[in-house]
Amino acid sequence: MVPYRSSSHAGFTLIELLVATGIIAVLMTVVIVAVNPFRMFAAAQQTKRSSDVSTLGKSLDTYLVSMKGVVPTQMYPLNTPKPIAKNSGGPEADLCGLLSTHIAGLPIDPNSPGSIVKDCGSTYSTGYSVVANSSGKIGVYSPTGISLVNQSGVNVAVYGQVADEFITPPSTIMAFAAGTFTPALAKRTPPAGPFAAGVMVQGKADGTGTGDSLTATTGTLINGNFYPNFDTNQGSIVLWITPEWNGNDGIRHEILNNNQFYLFKGTNNRLGVSVNDGTWRSYDVDVSGWTAGTTYNVVFRWATGGTLDGTNHFSISINGSHNFGMTILNGFTSTSFFYIGSQSNQTFANALIQGLTIYRRPLYEATTPSGINVGNGDELTQIYNGGTGRDPTLVTGSWDVVFALPTNSTVGALGTTGEAWSHPHASNLLYTNTTNTGGYMMNGTYTSDGWSAQNAGGSPVTVAALATGSKIFSGGYSVASAGTANQGISYTTASLASGANYVLRAIGNSDGTCNPMIKVFRADGTTLVTSLAGTTTSTRTAPTVYIFTWQTPAAETEQIHLLNTATTGTCSWHQVEVLGNLENAPSFETGSGNPWLPTAWENWGVPVGGSSQETTIVHSGASSLKYNGGYAGAINENSGGSLGDFIGYGVFAYGTANTLCQHVSDYYLQNLSGTGIYGNTAGNRAWNTTNNQWELVKSVRNKRNTDWQRYFLDRSNSSVTGYFDDIYAFLLTPITLTLTPASLANSTEASGVRVDGYDSLTQNVNNLTRTVGEISFNYTPRHSAAQAYSFKQNSNGAYVATLYNNTNDRVHLYWSAANILTLSAVMNGTLVTGTWDATGAIAAGTTYTMKLAYVGASTMTLSVNSVVNITLSSIPAGFGTVPTTVYWGSLYDGSAQGDATFAAAP
Repeated sequence: MVPYRSSSHAGFTLIELLVATGIIAVLMTVVIVAVNPFRMFAAAQQTKRSSDVSTLGKSLDTYLVSMKGVVPTQMYPLNTPKPIAKNSGGPEADLCGLLSTHIAGLPIDPNSPGSIVKDCGSTYSTGYSVVANSSGKIGVYSPTGISLVNQSGVNVAVYGQVADEFITPPSTIMAFAAGTFTPALAKRTPPAGPFAAGVMVQGKADGTGTGDSLTATTGTLINGNFYPNFDTNQGSIVLWITPEWNGNDGIRHEILNNNQFYLFKGTNNRLGVSVNDGTWRSYDVDVSGWTAGTTYNVVFRWATGGTLDGTNHFSISINGSHNFGMTILNGFTSTSFFYIGSQSNQTFANALIQGLTIYRRPLYEATTPSGINVGNGDELTQIYNGGTGRDPTLVTGSWDVVFALPTNSTVGALGTTGEAWSHPHASNLLYTNTTNTGGYMMNGTYTSDGWSAQNAGGSPVTVAALATGSKIFSGGYSVASAGTANQGISYTTASLASGANYVLRAIGNSDGTCNPMIKVFRADGTTLVTSLAGTTTSTRTAPTVYIFTWQTPAAETEQIHLLNTATTGTCSWHQVEVLGNLENAPSFETGSGNPWLPTAWENWGVPVGGSSQETTIVHSGASSLKYNGGYAGAINENSGGSLGDFIGYGVFAYGTANTLCQHVSDYYLQNLSGTGIYGNTAGNRAWNTTNNQWELVKSVRNKRNTDWQRYFLDRSNSSVTGYFDDIYAFLLTPITLTLTPASLANSTEASGVRVDGYDSLTQNVNNLTRTVGEISFNYTPRHSAAQAYSFKQNSNGAYVATLYNNTNDRVHLYWSAANILTLSAVMNGTLVTGTWDATGAIAAGTTYTMKLAYVGASTMTLSVNSVVNITLSSIPAGFGTVPTTVYWGSLYDGSAQGDATFAAAP
């Protein structure tokens, strides 16, 4: 039975109260949480962020559609999130202007100051970020840290997959500040002339500003104005020049100067010289007809003590045609250095200069005649060589050279060492110092120069300094005999080592009565070592040149006698030089065996009876080497030297028929390219010896390998009978060049950054894809289409640009021949090439907008000023790896420069 409860009972039991209280507490908690203002505020922020991200993303999507999916450059580099901001102090993506037609204004994150951005010119920061990845996905996200990679949450908007072909902007914006510029001077292949490499010295095409600088020192003074690397008293300068300019350009172009002596093409379009001998004197010839890209042989000659042709002191020869002027020229001084191709870094040669060789003697030409004939024949005609050109040292040897810049005949960057040399004048064993000039005879008093009279028991000889008009060089003595034979002057050397080898070269002439001879005696002054006779017919302009060798019989001093074997007459002596000789038994006085071999020489295939010692047909001393007809083979001797050395060689040959030859393995003729391989013709020096008289065959060589170091005497025809005597070799003095190539600042012109010489300019490219890409730039060439290839480095051509990742993924744009521009692409290992005949279409100094574009499995095109000139059809589907670096004006290895300025396309 249920208990009865009165209806007036109003209370609750304790349990009921506790249950009710708990329910109320729970309900109150739910209500409070539900209306929590902080959570509500955060949710509102998230809602706004989601809306903002969506708004930004949709407007970006609309923009991408309008741009055919092309990602704006503001979002590069790929995979790198950037704040949507302007002037925020770091990497940013300023999208305000781009999206202004697709959105009312850029929304601002709730936690960022400011309101919606409508003024695109002002500084702003939205608080949102944007990113595009290499797969083509575009993302916008809020500052909560959710990235495109982590696409969960409401704070990121990902807008699909943009096609690969639209992941690159229409052109690469040139940003040279982000590129790498490396300046360097160049050696390049000349279009004509005898040398395998020449030197480029360049600046602005208009001659203004600061450009490349190439200088050399004159060296330590020998005496007067005679320096080891320059002699202003008299001389010749030989070179081949290929100008980048036409002769009528009205701009001054410097060739060589030492601030007292200028060789240049002037604003008057004449090639000339200016000399300061106390008064500035000038002489020039018209070269207004010169054309860019053409090579010219130029020889400057001068004489301060006498004249060249009986009237004039200066001559300018161009391509074998001789011009004379300057009826007055006194001695002039030299500074401690000289510039090659510029005037104190200004008024640049802007030309390719090859074979620059400076002599301290005016070379000889027979047509006028003019200069000094030292027995080489018409030197200028041989050097010009009918327009083909010839290395001057193959005509003259090194004896009178004070500076030579043949380079080591390899193309590439010009270095400071191993490029230039001088004959070792200061190493003359008959020279002491500036006040005792010994064999250079420059002191004016023969006893002060270390010479002694040789009276041969008769009356004293009369010795005097040569008169100005009787000199060849700036020194010299006349010796008048006094009625007794074998009178003259002598010089006693310092102690010489036993068995050491030497070569002597002297220049002298007769008055028609004197019968000159040079003798070398042992220390006792009576025991003859060797000798060589001159002629009574020798004159100042055609003197006798004495060159012979010997080996010292003991450690002792030896005496050099300059004698007159007649009883009367006056001999004039201009110079005597004695150098150490690298060749053993050089006069072939000692040897043994059958076949006969000179001491320390080795047999290279000569059979028994093939060679013998000759005592009748000799050049100097008592014997020579004879090759008997009907036998093959050669002999050789280790001539030594180190990698990079320049070395002077010579040997006297006498033949009855056909050809004899010498070659030096690993030592290439200095004008030729190569790395030195035995048997390579670049090491050979052959000559015809059919006149039955001794002929000096000389050369200058450059050591480019270390495998072999041997001097071979050989025959090209084993049936000939031939003779060799007085062989010599000596190291030439290396000259250190000072190079200051134009810096980036000095290579920046109104049309862009200049890449010339051996400069390189590289820039990262990060907006190309495997399948589609486009890059534009402004190109202002130094050379026209017809001339660009003339200034190439080598057979690689003259480059406009290279896009590169690896050898399987690269694009080349270059001049491959005169007027021919080539576009070559390697895509994923497949080569595709096309050309454009640009005859008359590309002019020097004119700016062209170049655009390279490609679509995989379709075409690659080159447009010039919006006209497609090259189309590569059926290119592969894409690169294996996207090119990431552009080389402006060069090949991808930094070579093959094309001489142009580069800038961003508008």
